[in-house]
Amino acid sequence: MASYQQIIDGSYLPPEKFEAILFNFSLFGNEMVEQLLQAIRNHLLHAGHLTTQTLHPHTVCGNATYEDGWRASSWMGFADTFCNPAPWYFRTLESWTTLLQNCGFKIKYIKKPIHPGTKKPASLILIAGL
Repeated sequence: MASYQQIIDGSYLPPEKFEAILFNFSLFGNEMVEQLLQAIRNHLLHAGHLTTQTLHPHTVCGNATYEDGWRASSWMGFADTFCNPAPWYFRTLESWTTLLQNCGFKIKYIKKPIHPGTKKPASLILIAGL
């Protein structure tokens, strides 16, 4: 296991490259994400896949403007044990695809799982390769 900073600065050296790398609701910042995605390329097999699952931009946008930027968070809908929500960096769908492309990835699939109750996208899954 390695921290994002260890991956970025090159101090994390896995014994071999990976077939798949997954970020599951874990890219909520802004400053390090581009550096992290660029560094991850060194750890992915040429035929490998990078998968990112994140909040769906249209679903979580709410009444806010549809533009990149920091947002306050809430744990509405979660158990009472969740407290002190952290802020997160909101990205539009275009911003996500541009970010991946600028880091040298090619988008292969975009999936939008639908919540059975609300019939709205529950999340956004981006699958990319080199």
